[in-house]
Amino acid sequence: MAKQTITLAEEMYHGKARYAPLMGINGRTGAPVTSLTKCALGSPATADADGHCVSQDLTALGVFSVSGTAAVAIAAGALGGVQLVPRNVVAAWTGTAILTITGTDMYGETMSEASASGTSMTGKKAFKTITNIETSADITGLTVGDGQVLGLPYFLTDLSDIVQSVFNGVIDATHGGVVGDTTVATTTTGDVRGTVAPATLDGSAVVIWMHVQGTDLKEDLVGVTQA
Repeated sequence: MAKQTITLAEEMYHGKARYAPLMGINGRTGAPVTSLTKCALGSPATADADGHCVSQDLTALGVFSVSGTAAVAIAAGALGGVQLVPRNVVAAWTGTAILTITGTDMYGETMSEASASGTSMTGKKAFKTITNIETSADITGLTVGDGQVLGLPYFLTDLSDIVQSVFNGVIDATHGGVVGDTTVATTTTGDVRGTVAPATLDGSAVVIWMHVQGTDLKEDLVGVTQA
C-alpha cells in the first residue's frame, strides 16, 4: 500500500493549522501559525545597563544635560540602540521621580511604560526602540539600558504553552516567563504579548517553542493594542 502524503493545504483544511492574518500590523499580510510554533529570538547580547542613555541629567522640562556641556533637547537620535530582539528597559538615577519611557515594539507600534516613584526601574514591557524619556522631576546621573527579559512575537496565553526553551543549542530548563497582559494597555500594565527571561544572555541564539492559541483576530494572536 502506497504511503499517504498530506499536503500543508490539506492540513490547514482539516484544521491542523491556521492561516492567521496579521492585517494592519506594520503592513504584514499574514503568517502561518500552527499549534506548536518555533520562535527564533535571535542572539541577544549581554544586558547593558546604560546602552540607551549614559549618565545624564534630565529635567522635568524634558531636557538632557551633561556636566560641563550645554543642555540639549531630547531627540530619538540621541538615544542609543535599536534592539535586535525586543527587551525590557532598566534605568537608575538620583532623585525621586517617575520615569516614563516611550518607544516601539517589534511590529513598529508605539508603546510606553512608567516606573514607580523612586530611583530605579526594571520594566516589564519589551521595547524594540526607545524614542523618548521623560521624568516627573529633575534627576541626575540617569542611565537607561536593557534587561534580561525578551519579548515574544505571539500572545502567550499560559506559561504551560512554553514547551521548550533552547539557549545556544542546549535546553534551558531554568528560564522564566510572564503571560500576555489582556487588560487595556497603559503605562503601568504588562507586556501585551508576554515575555521570557533566559537564565543567561551572552550573544548566543535563543529559541522558544510555544503553543500559539490565537485565532484570526489580531488581539488573540499578538495581544491588545499598545499604549
